[in-house]
Amino acid sequence: MVEPTFELGNEETKENILKHKYIKELHKSIIDLGYNLIEYRLFDLYRMCNNSAIYVIEKNNSISEDTAPASYGYPSCKKHLIEHNNNLFCDNCCMLYPIINNIPLLRKENAILCSKFLDF
Repeated sequence: MVEPTFELGNEETKENILKHKYIKELHKSIIDLGYNLIEYRLFDLYRMCNNSAIYVIEKNNSISEDTAPASYGYPSCKKHLIEHNNNLFCDNCCMLYPIINNIPLLRKENAILCSKFLDF
């Protein structure tokens, strides 16, 4: 995978990532999700304003299906999200995130306040 990198990027890249609120410390998130990060380095061919890193990721076969792809955390409080009716719900913050075409929309602008969601 090739993605812009805050940690390895130049000042212009860092400013762009902060401006567009793009993910920082992606390499740590990969490891936190239980995957093996085989390689993480600055991509040799890059635009000066968008330094990117190469991430070579190996699935960890010891991860059970119960904790792998469906194990999401609420972006603000990092609590476990409950999958219900093709949505992800934070029981702690009462925020709901839709899943569209099997893609969870976890940006805060997609969140819906839904305090009684699990009652339905």
